[in-house]
Amino acid sequence: MKPSREDILSLFATLNNGIVRGSQMKAAKALNTTEVVVSRWVKGISKPSEESVCKLAKLFGKSEEEIKSLFCIKDIPNAKRYAFAAETQLIPVIGVSSASNMMFILEEKKGYLTTKKEGPDDFAIEVLGHCMEDPSDPRHSIYHGDTIIVRPDAPVKDGDVVVARIGEESTIKRIYFNKKDNTVDLQPDNPKFKTLHYPACEVEIVGKVIKKDEPIISKKRRESK
Repeated sequence: MKPSREDILSLFATLNNGIVRGSQMKAAKALNTTEVVVSRWVKGISKPSEESVCKLAKLFGKSEEEIKSLFCIKDIPNAKRYAFAAETQLIPVIGVSSASNMMFILEEKKGYLTTKKEGPDDFAIEVLGHCMEDPSDPRHSIYHGDTIIVRPDAPVKDGDVVVARIGEESTIKRIYFNKKDNTVDLQPDNPKFKTLHYPACEVEIVGKVIKKDEPIISKKRRESK
């Protein structure tokens, strides 16, 4: 059972004089999180953590049970049974479909993955394509079919790997910020693929890629040949 999108939006709208538009941004600010995280709650992609449930209850003057009921927290399948140790958690695996060259579309969650307990809003993506395969650094490459862990609220700096959304399409690239003209470069690790260049206002950082089998490291910008 999915959370009621309309009920959640109506709750958030109370922060914005009953207006839905802009209410998720206000909720994110009040909860000290990102709009991406709040949007994922609304879409049913992820659920608020225990800490976030407590904050939501205080913010809206409701009980924690009411908040859990609204977000269908108890409907996470067999969460306790599959939590093999206190250090593990279930995170949603988000499906993707091919869109255009080096791009994909994020879809609904297609299951859960057990991983080390770290970020409460982490989610996983199964990678499509070969643009993050670095022939000079196979150990830290991201290969077609790999499952990566994404953290929406992680701080992002030059050289980090991110899931970035441009319009309705998303891509996995290293991000570099060009402060002089307020643009960003989204650079693949595979030199066979081109770097994408966009105005910063057109790029939404969905989250930072934290790890697959090994931590994902930052890298300096590769000079174009």
